[in-house]
Amino acid sequence: AQQAAEARVTELEEERAAKTTAMMTDLAALKQQNKEELERAQSECGAARMARDVAQVEKGRLVEEVGTLRVALMEAHAEHKKEEVMRAAEATHLRSQVRLLQEEVKAAQAAQTAQQQVGVMVKAG
Repeated sequence: AQQAAEARVTELEEERAAKTTAMMTDLAALKQQNKEELERAQSECGAARMARDVAQVEKGRLVEEVGTLRVALMEAHAEHKKEEVMRAAEATHLRSQVRLLQEEVKAAQAAQTAQQQVGVMVKAG
């Protein structure tokens, strides 16, 4: 009976050792899996940080470009307004010259008419 009990104890110890070995193997596999998942997550996190940094740089570049375009647009608008003012001033100047020339033409016509009348009077005289 004692031998049977000892055999049973040995059998139970072997089962316990086998279960412990299996649990240790499972635990090691889980640790490895967790380690790999952690490394993958850290890698993805690093990639996400890099992508965020690149996006921030791109955003900064775009903000700067928009600012430059706004300045260029304001300058173009100012230049356009300046050209409009210059055209208006030139048109005003040309209208003034036309009026002066019209007055000169009228004066010349009046002088010619007067000269013709004097000539008629001299001939009639």
